[in-house]
Amino acid sequence: MKGILAKLALAIGAMAMIPIFSSPSPQESAIDDKDIHYTSYEGMNYPPLARQTRIEGVVVVRVKIDDHGRVTDATAISGHELLIQSAIDNAKKWRFETNSHHGAILVYNFRIAPGLCNSGFFTFQPPNFITVTGCPMVATIY
Repeated sequence: MKGILAKLALAIGAMAMIPIFSSPSPQESAIDDKDIHYTSYEGMNYPPLARQTRIEGVVVVRVKIDDHGRVTDATAISGHELLIQSAIDNAKKWRFETNSHHGAILVYNFRIAPGLCNSGFFTFQPPNFITVTGCPMVATIY
C-alpha cells in the first residue's frame, strides 16, 4: 500500500510541474495589420529626458479597445524605459474601429534628427507605425 501511495504522490507531483498550455485570448493573439483601423489619433513630442540623453529606439504597444473603439488599456511589449511611458500615454488617446481582437498594436519609432532643427515632429504611417523625431539638444556655453 505504501508503494502505491508513494507512486501516486510522485505522479501527482510530476503532473503539477507540467505546464498547462491554453490558446491565447483574443487580446493576446497576433493582430494582423489589416485588422487595425484607427478613427483618430493625437500627435506627441519627444520625451524630454530621452531627447536630452539622446535615447532612440522602438517601443511596441498593445492596446485593448472597447466596443466603442476607445482604448481601455495600453501595455508596452518592448522598448527603452525612457520612451515607454510617453508611448503608452499617447496610445491611450487613440480611437479605433472595433475588431475581433478588441485590440491593436502600435509601433513607435523614436529618432533624434541629424544636425540641427527648430522643433521635432510626429509622423503616422497607417495602419500602426509612428515616427517621433526630436531635435538634438544644443549645449549653451556661457
